[in-house]
Amino acid sequence: MSELNTVLSIFLEPGKTFEALRDKPYFILGTIILAILTFGFSIGVLYKVGEERYRRFFQEINSKQASYQTLPEEQKEGTINTQLATTKFFSYASWLFTIIYLAFGGLITLAICKAFGYDLTYKQAYCLWLYSVLPTSVIFTVANLIVLYVKPADEIDILMVRTGFLPTNPGLLIDMKKHPVMATFLSSFDLFRLWSWGLFAIGLQKLARFSASMAYIVTTGLFLLILIVSVLLVFLSPTQ
Repeated sequence: MSELNTVLSIFLEPGKTFEALRDKPYFILGTIILAILTFGFSIGVLYKVGEERYRRFFQEINSKQASYQTLPEEQKEGTINTQLATTKFFSYASWLFTIIYLAFGGLITLAICKAFGYDLTYKQAYCLWLYSVLPTSVIFTVANLIVLYVKPADEIDILMVRTGFLPTNPGLLIDMKKHPVMATFLSSFDLFRLWSWGLFAIGLQKLARFSASMAYIVTTGLFLLILIVSVLLVFLSPTQ
């Protein structure tokens, strides 16, 4: 199976694809695809929303902090300028952070497999993580790019950029500004994320040779760990 066929087959035959990746762990094309799509969406949002709307957004968020209220006007403006510059940096460097995320995911996968006594190379572990998120990320990003293109700029909710514009999780039923913790918790049960976790469990079975029960136990445990950390980070946020 060629690298292109491997990328295409993960959408329809994940089990067969993960088995093939054990012998031929292709990773370059999939990584490039995700990096380009992430970069395209990040830059698209940056220019669609515009600098002025970002300034108003940061002003609204900062106003909730007592320390910000006591700052002189020049320092308030400086704070917003820094936040805007940071947003631009992360948008332009999003492709790099995608690669770092995939590399870190590969390390986590390798550590899990080693901890349970399964022999896996880093390249195989990287592919397991990469191909678990590849199908969902491609469909999710392309769909959101379409929504971004057709939706008026004034109707774009900046807080929804992280979770996407599609109604695929119950977090959309909650006002993120009023109830950020609950919205974060519910957003974790996104259909695309659950699909990725399902692929991860399949990958553990086919590529790492986990038993079916152990694969789903490990996957559920990792999902819950990430869920708890995400909720805690929002709960402890100074803007909360």
